[in-house]
Formats: sequence, C-alpha cells, structure tokens
Amino acid sequence: MVINLIDELRKAIDELDEEILNNLSKRKSIVKEIAKLKKSMKIPVLDKGREMQLRENLKNKAKENGLNVELIDSIYSLIFENSRIEQEIENSDNPCPIKEIGLIGFGRFGRLAAKYLSQDFKVYVFHKSKNNQDAKEKNIVFSSLNEACKKEAVIIAVPISELENTLKDAKKFLKKNALVIDVCSVKEYAVSMMEKILPSNVQILATHPLFGPDSAGESLFGRKIVLCRVKMHNGLYNQAKSFLKSKGIVVIEATPKEHDEQMAKSLVLTHLIGRALIEMKAGNLDIDTRGYRDLIKILDTVRNDSLQFFEDINKYNKYAAEVRKKFTQSLKNVEARLK
Repeated sequence: MVINLIDELRKAIDELDEEILNNLSKRKSIVKEIAKLKKSMKIPVLDKGREMQLRENLKNKAKENGLNVELIDSIYSLIFENSRIEQEIENSDNPCPIKEIGLIGFGRFGRLAAKYLSQDFKVYVFHKSKNNQDAKEKNIVFSSLNEACKKEAVIIAVPISELENTLKDAKKFLKKNALVIDVCSVKEYAVSMMEKILPSNVQILATHPLFGPDSAGESLFGRKIVLCRVKMHNGLYNQAKSFLKSKGIVVIEATPKEHDEQMAKSLVLTHLIGRALIEMKAGNLDIDTRGYRDLIKILDTVRNDSLQFFEDINKYNKYAAEVRKKFTQSLKNVEARLK
C-alpha cells in the first residue's frame, strides 16, 4: 500500500516536472517574440531595472510559499541569463562575408575551434605535427602553412610561447587586408607581437575565448569571449560580433590591459591554487563540506591544461607576478594568526 502511494506521488512529480519544462519552452518562445520587437524598435536586450524588479518579486513570492529563496534566485538567475543570450541570438544578423578560414595550430583548442568553425566556413588547418590530422568534419582541410595563410581570415591557435615564431613564419604568406586573429590567454604580449611582426596592411583582432574543450565540447551557448579590437574595419568587426552572438556566445569588449589585469586574478590565481591542490594530492573526501567540494572543482578546471600553459600565463602576463606575491603574502598573514 505504501509502495503504491509512493509510486503515485512520484508520478505526480513527473507530471509537474513535465509541466515546468513545457512552461520553460513557452517562455522561450515569448522571449524570442520580445527579441524581435526589441530589434525592430532598436531597444537594448538587457533591461537591468526590470530584471532586478523581477528577481525581487520572485524572492518575495518564494518566501511566501515557503521555498528556499536562495535556490529560487539562483534558478531564475540562470533563466534570465539564458533569456538574454536567446535574445542576442534572435537580434544577430549574420551576413559574414568570409567563406574560408586558415587555422594555424591543431592542439586541444585548435580542434575545438575547427569543429565549430567548419559548420559555417571551410577551414584550412596547418599543424606542425602530422599525427593530429584526424578531423572528421567535412569542411576541414589539412594544408600547408602557405595555403592556410592565404585565406581571408587566419586564426593563430598556438601556445603563447610559440606565438612569436609562428607569426614570423606566417607573415610572408598573408594577403593584403587579411584578418589575423589570435586566441592567446594573454593579450598585451600577443598584441605587441602582432603589431611588431605582421605586415602593416593586415587587420588584427586579439581574442580570448574563455572556454575550451572541457567546458564547450557540446555547446557554445553561454560561453564568453573577450575581443580586443586592434586594427579592423568597422563593418567586419560588427559582422564578427554579430556572428559570435548568433552562436550564443557572450561577447566582452576590453583593452589588452583590462584583459590581462583581470585574467591575472581570474585565470592565473585559479591555476595557481589548482596546481597547489594537485601538488598536495587533494581530492574528494567522504567527510567534507560544501566549501571543500567547491574548492575541489578547481581541479576539473586545471588538470587537463598543460604545465606549459600554466608557465606561459605566468611568464607572459606582466600582472601575474604581483597577484602571486599578494596571494602568497596573504597566506603567510593568515598562517601567522594561527601561531
């Protein structure tokens, strides 16, 4: 009898879950209609005032209904974020004039980039190692450096420490007005190298995709990319932004300095802590706390990145040393309080 009652209650829960999903689908359809209207009226996607008011109302209603306010706010925070991205996709015109892209480098990120780019472009890949030539996508062609560099856009996807030599090898093959894009995790150094080495008649866009194979293996939706516009025609730059947004990517515009200062904290510090946890062989425990579980998640971020990557982001980001110094000193200060 009790088992039958449990089954009935579970069935009721299943029906409620299906209803929630159906309502989320209906909500998505309405969001798209709003996006079309905003586009026609040239209204910005984000309405901060409305979003703040909605979140406050929902928290009050959650409290009235005996629900966990923090949980409801977290859920709707994700829903609102996804709605903004959906509206950006709906608002994005995508008439990209570029048809073929050269890709130099076919490591972990190069493979990911080729996978997604090949859905819209023919991608000519050059990689020094012949062992990596196993892409399955039909629009990926393995080519010589000469051929890859003669495309309208050329993406440099090599480790930071290899950027200078790669640019020197590629510069003599680049077409006039070609767009050269880097994806390095350090921007001031990358920009300085591109400006110093590349011909004066090419366009330059410095980028940092804030995702990789582990976080974007299945989808680009909601992933972020930083754009540092160095030297690029207005029309092409706007088309590039629109193309990225049409894929559900969140575009952040910044100067190389702004990028590196923030990444010295968000990336370098994360990898520093992660490497330290790996060094001390930290891992999952049966007796743990939520804080510890959150801390251990850092390992998922850093364990698949090479030691070379860790060394490069510290060596080539000039703000990294100061962040490491402050963090180390903070640890010493905390340790001193325990003596």
